[in-house]
Amino acid sequence: MGVKKLSGRRADEEAAKNSGNGLGAPEGRRRSQADALLEQGRTSCHEEERKKSYARFQEVLAEDQPYVFLYFRDALPVVSSRVRGIVPAPSGIRYNFNEWYVPTHLQRYTAG
Repeated sequence: MGVKKLSGRRADEEAAKNSGNGLGAPEGRRRSQADALLEQGRTSCHEEERKKSYARFQEVLAEDQPYVFLYFRDALPVVSSRVRGIVPAPSGIRYNFNEWYVPTHLQRYTAG
């Protein structure tokens, strides 16, 4: 499984929120190594550098857990095959829902 390209910053923002760094930390804790790795990953334009930064970030996060993740929502999103514009991403399929559409020739219901 290769590194998936991120479109937008949502996955980076989720990592920051869940990392316990200053951006969304429980009790406002900051860890300079985790923060630095996260920032390196967020600002790098090179996929391999991002991969290395995030891999090490995950190790640091596992070593110094800000809290224990007790729940992971395992979801199986279902969308009609008529809907176009869905682009799967690491953060799920809903991040670009405002770009989804149903081509005119596949529309069953219209207003008016």
